[in-house]
Amino acid sequence: KLYNDINDLTYMINKLEDLSKQTNKLKPNLSKSQQKKVKAFNKVVTDFTHSLASHKKGMITGEEKLKEKYGTLFSNVAGYNGKPSQTQFTQAEILAKQLKQAQDKAATIIAKDLPKLNKALGDKKLKLLSREKWNKDNGMGQVVPKNWVYKLQQSSIFSM
Repeated sequence: KLYNDINDLTYMINKLEDLSKQTNKLKPNLSKSQQKKVKAFNKVVTDFTHSLASHKKGMITGEEKLKEKYGTLFSNVAGYNGKPSQTQFTQAEILAKQLKQAQDKAATIIAKDLPKLNKALGDKKLKLLSREKWNKDNGMGQVVPKNWVYKLQQSSIFSM
């Protein structure tokens, strides 16, 4: 569940950030009016995605948002040989509710803000990053060949 939630959250963030990247490529060919609408859309997307995941420079920033909280919980659960604690179950439930709220907000941006922007862009419409493409680009659902597993088991990382 935690693994899937982290992937769902990351996909949602990447999907929205991809829309902003598309607008940045279009900017030189847009009218002033279109650029103004793109800027407003990008602000909505940036503010939202930055509320979900740390975007500060550097490895350790102390900033912990939804994505980092999921990562910490997943790491703690996966790194312990025993069952997850009741506290961890409770934390997972809280994070799942926060994820659902974020997904609802993302759906609103996609359902309301994106069509308005696409209408203003005319024939230069933005396209949503599909989950299938994201999965493929990020190695999700791929089967690891047995010879890779054997090589990994023989590597120093597993011989500690």
